[in-house]
Order: sequence, then C-alpha cells, then structure tokens
Amino acid sequence: MSDDSAAPGDGATIDLKLIGDCPSMSNARRLRHVVVLLVLVLLGSACGGEPEPESGAEAGAKASASRVGSGSEGAGDQGPNSDAGTSPRATSSEPPPPPTTIDVAFSPVSVGVGHSCWLPGDGTITCWGDNRHGQTEAPDGQFTAVSAGAAHSCSVRGDGTITCWGSNDDGQTDAPDGVFRAVSAGWGHSCGVRGGGTITCWGDSRQGQLEAPDGQFSAVSAGDRFSCGLRTDGTVTCWGGSGFWGPPTPPDGVFTAISAGTEHFCGVRGDGTITCWGHDSSAKTRAPDGAFSAVSAGDNHSCGVRSDGTITCWGGYMGRKTVAPDGQFTAVSAGDDYSCGVRPDNTIACWGENISYRNADTPGNG
Repeated sequence: MSDDSAAPGDGATIDLKLIGDCPSMSNARRLRHVVVLLVLVLLGSACGGEPEPESGAEAGAKASASRVGSGSEGAGDQGPNSDAGTSPRATSSEPPPPPTTIDVAFSPVSVGVGHSCWLPGDGTITCWGDNRHGQTEAPDGQFTAVSAGAAHSCSVRGDGTITCWGSNDDGQTDAPDGVFRAVSAGWGHSCGVRGGGTITCWGDSRQGQLEAPDGQFSAVSAGDRFSCGLRTDGTVTCWGGSGFWGPPTPPDGVFTAISAGTEHFCGVRGDGTITCWGHDSSAKTRAPDGAFSAVSAGDNHSCGVRSDGTITCWGGYMGRKTVAPDGQFTAVSAGDDYSCGVRPDNTIACWGENISYRNADTPGNG
C-alpha cells in the first residue's frame, strides 16, 4: 500500500488482490485477514468520517425544528436570557415614543361660591347648593370633568365639547365650539384647554382675563379676575388682574398642579411642596410644610391633600373653615366658606359654613 493511501475510515479501499497473491499465506489465514479488514473499513466509515455539507433547505428545516423544540413561539418571542441587545431581530423600525409631558389629574369634586358639583363615577354630574341662577341644574349626558364657579358651572363632555350653565351676565356660559380636555369656571369668566394644548377663555374681559398667552398648556385655573395656566414644561403663567392687588405673579420653578382662588393662587411643586402667592388676607397663602399630591385655593382659605392621604387646610376668616375631618382622601376642593373632599370609596365629606344653600344637601356625605 502506498504512503498516500487513505487510512481506513477515510473512504479508503483495500486491494484484496494483494492478500490473495501472498504465497506464504494459507487460504484460512487469507479469509481471516479479509474479514478483519472488512470490519475495520465498515467501522471507520460509520465513526471517523466527516458528514457531508447540508443543503440550505436541510439546514433551515433543522433550525426551525430546533426553535419549536425549545419552546419559542416565533422570532418576536424572546426569553429572559435572549441576547436581544445584539440580535438583528431586536432592532425595531417603529418610531420612538413622543416625549412625556406633565399632565394634571382632574378632581371629581368642585366647590364654587355657594354651590358644588361632583362626578360620582358613572359619567354623570350631580350639583347641590345655591341655585338662584340655575348653577346646580347640571345637564344630562356623559362628562369627564366639571368645574363650579361663582354662580355658574362648566363641564367637559365625553366628546370633548364644553357645556356651561348658571349665571351668564358676562357670557361666562357661552362656551366656544371645539374639542377641549380641561375647563375651569371662575367668577365672571371661564377658560378651557383645547385638544391641541392652547387655552381659550370667554366671559368677562374687563381686566384682561380672557387674554390667554400663546403656547402649550396641560391645565388652566380661573380665579376672580385672573387666570393661570400650567405649561407643558411645568412652569406657570398668569394673566388678567386681581382687584386692587394686580395680577398675581407666579414664582419660578416646575409645578405639577395649580389652583386659583378668589385673590390668590397655589401650586404643587415637583418635590410635593406647596407654594401660594397673591393677596394674603387671612394667611391663605402661608402653606404648611410637607409633601402634597393636590391643592385647592378658595376664597379666604386653601386646602391640600398630603402624601399620606390626609387633608390640611390653612387661612380662613378668624381661623374658621380650616379644620378638615380625619381620614383618607383622594381629592379636595376649597370654596367660599367651606370645602369638600372625596374619600377613597368615592363618598363626599364637606366642612365649613353649613348654611342651607351650600352643603347641607351634600350627596353621599361621608
């Protein structure tokens, strides 16, 4: 056998003629050699050879069978140990999500001067209190927000349109057409945030309270003769006037919630603390320390929901109207001489001056 012959198991063939030509070998010995060599050839073919390359179709079929056997449900389903950071399948062609903007949750209760309105959770509105101007006669339909003003109320319907009712001496109930996502009823005017983020105001304009600035806003709050808006970057802008004290000048910084009173304003900062500004009669702008999730500015007092769910109020004529009931609350609204809060079970608790046309008939009073 030559030196370049392949070894058994590498596809070699054995020349049996060489064995047969050996003169010193008996027939029996020749037969045994032939059998041994044949066995070696067969064993080498089964164990020592390299497999033939698979075709593309065969490789694809085996890969697919392997994925099904491992429990994978397809290319989009990746387990906790998948190498999603480097796999081409992890690369998405979808556009990145839009930047997050600050939004403000709406309170389901709103207290005005002599009346209040409430969203009980089924999309309808219930109002009670002073009805000398029809301000408690809420319309039928489905609503997402409500705001009680001095002697009128406004609400956002499920389709985004605004409906107002009550006193209309200055056109404060003549809501414009269009889609809105927030509304606030003040003293003689109202304002709303449109679907596109701009603010539109209507009603009394004698002190510039309808001259809303340009820009994008997430919330608006109308006071006596002024309004303030929360821009999408968290800063506050105010316009209009406020009696003899001029328009309230908001402080710098980022806020997450705002509320206009009769002559003052309050806001919750990004760190949960409250800052109030404007006319400080009855100490209504002297907010206490601590972290809050909501705030409401009324006439002579203000109230806030602390991070633990309790309510603290401050200000008030001769110290009255500021002692909130014990317990947990999710929202609060401060009015003229009284306030109301919403408990976690969606019942209402009110406190302050309990005269007949204000809160004696509070529905679900807790």
